[in-house]
Amino acid sequence: MMRGLWAPAQLVPRLRVSQLHPLLAQRPPIVAKQHYTLLQGRLLSTDKDIEISHRRQYISLYNYTPLDKKKLPKLRRELSEQWKELGIVGRVYIAEEGINGQLVVPEPAVTAFERSFPRLLCDAKLFYGQLIEDKALRNADEVGAKPAEPFCKLDIRVRNQILHDGFQGGELNVQNSGRSLPPEQWHHKLKVRNDSQDSDILVLDVRNFYEHEIGRFDGATRIMVDTFRDTFDALDEILEKHEKKHDGQKSKEIMMYCTGGIRCEKVGAYLTQYKGISNVQKLHGGIVNYVHFLKEQRQKKRQRVHVLAL
Repeated sequence: MMRGLWAPAQLVPRLRVSQLHPLLAQRPPIVAKQHYTLLQGRLLSTDKDIEISHRRQYISLYNYTPLDKKKLPKLRRELSEQWKELGIVGRVYIAEEGINGQLVVPEPAVTAFERSFPRLLCDAKLFYGQLIEDKALRNADEVGAKPAEPFCKLDIRVRNQILHDGFQGGELNVQNSGRSLPPEQWHHKLKVRNDSQDSDILVLDVRNFYEHEIGRFDGATRIMVDTFRDTFDALDEILEKHEKKHDGQKSKEIMMYCTGGIRCEKVGAYLTQYKGISNVQKLHGGIVNYVHFLKEQRQKKRQRVHVLAL
């Protein structure tokens, strides 16, 4: 298995990781005294370090969970009050279908953030980007791009949907949207598909056009749209062309990915419930999580090489 992860370049699904947004980088370890947080066993500095910590954690999150429409304004106020007290900034959308947001959280407040609003966050998909440091604290001799400040305030808005899909054909049940594949399984499955040139397995990149240009997997069919609400019409055209090339047969399997996973939930629901495709595979956490996986594997490889050299 490990050999497959470090196979020659032509055997590995292409993804130009170096060009992705710096906030998607793996969170570096903290050298201070540490303890585990509730979610994902991440390391976080203790209360003793709060006074000297000036770093902030970028967090992307979403959760499709039913919310009472009448209570959304109250929830907005509560989120705003509690998160502002923690020094959190970012952009958040709440709707009857759930919550979607990108936040920058002071490092010592990450645990308090995770424990706030359990119904919203305990089952949410949370992805942690790079730590952001104050400019004044950065070493002047350091080279390379540093993560920029993406937000200056906390903006929480009530919307009709957390991801506007423009779908008019009925409801999309995101609880029935296919199977999520961890990055390692996705990596192996896509490699096997590309090596065998199995065109019956359709690989879809369901991001916007400008995101395709940053980097994509070999063998992926791009959804050439500017906004997500145009995705379903584009999907219909792609599926129709695929059937014509395969004697009128539907794709036996669809693999798809997006940036952080939220789009794949609705696309998977559409394919499963309205297009009759039962075998839908989604890259769990999207490219954000895949990049994290690659960095972890490279770190493990460097550690193995170091041990062998001793």
